[in-house]
Amino acid sequence: MAKSKILPTRLFTGIPVVVGSTEQIVESIFHRARIRSSRGCDVHLLEMNGLAIATRSPDFESLLSSACMVVADGRWLQFFTRWTIVPLTQTRGEDLFRAVLAGDGGVPLDSYFLGSTPSELGRLAEVIERDFPLTTIVGMESPPFREFTDAEVLGFAKRISDSGAQIVWIGISTPRQDFLATKLSELTGSVVVAVGAAFDFLSRNKPSAPHWMRRFGVEWLFRLVSEPTRLWRRYLGGGLVFLLRVFLHRKSDVEKLYET
Repeated sequence: MAKSKILPTRLFTGIPVVVGSTEQIVESIFHRARIRSSRGCDVHLLEMNGLAIATRSPDFESLLSSACMVVADGRWLQFFTRWTIVPLTQTRGEDLFRAVLAGDGGVPLDSYFLGSTPSELGRLAEVIERDFPLTTIVGMESPPFREFTDAEVLGFAKRISDSGAQIVWIGISTPRQDFLATKLSELTGSVVVAVGAAFDFLSRNKPSAPHWMRRFGVEWLFRLVSEPTRLWRRYLGGGLVFLLRVFLHRKSDVEKLYET
């Protein structure tokens, strides 16, 4: 465990990403959830698709650049920094989700869940009650599958604040979940984690990739084969954008590392 619970960052293709193991990131999340602040803390899981979207969206890139915590979810972020002076370590969204639900020394956080469908949230609640019995679910909500109005965001924030949630999990899609996480962390003062498909993986609504595929950085291929119609543009087109972005930023990231 790191002595400091506020983790350092390094640039990856111009985005500040926290440097630390999954255990250190979990400890930092617990620390931030318990001290609370007026701004809260928005946590984003960054992988190949997210960086491709940021390349096309200046607003999303700005959000990531000013976020409380950006975590290296993608294996390729670890691969491309492996031989640098400050390498990144992959922290998968599902692993982070499970680790926080398990609690810090057996003491979990009061959790609010926002995303998915009512039936899938029901299955998620069953899994949490079975596998993480100490976790208190203070709220679950299935939002509409579209852009949210300002009134709806304020409604989410009020219900979260009234629930007393220490941490909010958002499982929608990138970048909608990320913009919502930032707004809700500012409005509620809570830690809000944009955790993507982790709801589906934990509830077994969608299968997780085998360990060997995760180890060799081809989890994206497993998901592509599982949902080709929905994901082919994300992983094939987005993958090319990601590689181009890595190539264009390779020198500036290293120079910034040596400056600090």
